[in-house]
Amino acid sequence: MTDYLNVRSGPSASLPKVATLTPGQQVRTTSRTANGYQQVVFQGRTRWVQAKYLTDAAPASSRTLGAAAVAKSTRKVTASAPSAAAKAPSSVSTALVRGAYLTDNVNLRSAAGTDQKSLGILPAHSYLTLRGATVDGWAPVSAAGHSGWVKAAFLSTTKPAAIVPASLRAPSASTPAQTAKKASATKSAAAKNAASVRRIVYASVGVNVRSGAGTAFRTVGQLSQGDYVGTRGAAVGGWTPVSFQGKAGWVKSSLLSTSKPKVSASSSRTNASSVSGTVTSTTPRSYSSVPSSGGVDPWGFYWGQCVSYVAWQVRSNTGHSNFQNMYRGVHFGNAENWGSAARSLGITVNSTPTVGSVAWRTSGSAGHVAYVTAVHSNGTIDVSEYNYLVTSGFDTRSNVNWQSGGSSGFDGFIHF
Repeated sequence: MTDYLNVRSGPSASLPKVATLTPGQQVRTTSRTANGYQQVVFQGRTRWVQAKYLTDAAPASSRTLGAAAVAKSTRKVTASAPSAAAKAPSSVSTALVRGAYLTDNVNLRSAAGTDQKSLGILPAHSYLTLRGATVDGWAPVSAAGHSGWVKAAFLSTTKPAAIVPASLRAPSASTPAQTAKKASATKSAAAKNAASVRRIVYASVGVNVRSGAGTAFRTVGQLSQGDYVGTRGAAVGGWTPVSFQGKAGWVKSSLLSTSKPKVSASSSRTNASSVSGTVTSTTPRSYSSVPSSGGVDPWGFYWGQCVSYVAWQVRSNTGHSNFQNMYRGVHFGNAENWGSAARSLGITVNSTPTVGSVAWRTSGSAGHVAYVTAVHSNGTIDVSEYNYLVTSGFDTRSNVNWQSGGSSGFDGFIHF
């Protein structure tokens, strides 16, 4: 079994752990020791490791990471007998591969973290050499004559159709004032464009969902004509990032539409004074295929109920891909409980509708939830839902005045 050595911010096991070292990995020591700890230079900063696990001789069974030549002040870490506390956390991957391809343009950083210095921008589809195991979602890499760290989520072992040379484009130099101004402008622009970046889109034809932005990436699923998904951000190179069945995917932008597809059958509710909207009988294909056991769906709700359908949407289109009836120790149950249950988990619940949020109310025999698919400038919303206009069936409603109260309104919105 491979052991790891904790790197800490100071000479004590009670101080924060900032990283781990793999067996045989080289570090440069300083002259300082304290409490059985040795000060080392790690990723350009002084850190501390337990001195008894350092040796000047490389262990024969260790895999050496880094340069072959070692200065006198450099030691190799051996983990021949660390305690259980020195083992790597689950966030550190022990599976090493030689290299991977970038799925997007990314910063090469001096250390693991977005707060670390950017050494430059690496282009999408370029090949990077991996220098070791990932640490807290960051991978140590070498590219274009430089060593640094990139976010592991942007790496793929799938070879793209065309490999781009790993050239390093220098990041733009900015003064602190310019950086702050740019950050403020970016935040403002992001807020203004949130509706266009995170929204519901429909497949205009049958289309593949891929693992990366390009046809060279593997297919992870398909959307039939009329199926809809939530977007995760702005399009990149003609490809739109989407959330598909709880996972990240990419779809060719030209094959998506923000317009609702035509439905095979529809009828208007005659009692327009009590309910605003349109009944559609077409059930989303993916939800139609959800299995049920004794009437219960895989995540613990009764299939065909509003909570079951909305839970499926939450699992498919938000970061809560493992959402279920008993979630993180909290029972969601009937729709009337969802607001308080979400608040108890720190999930935002407010009166501001957004695309992809859950419309929620307590009135009625057990309350009601619906999935928000559009928000209009006049304050009305579009929703898709189950067991409202059609008993145990699917419907959509457009231009719903959610503040109207009663059975057609909502109390607020849950932002999973």
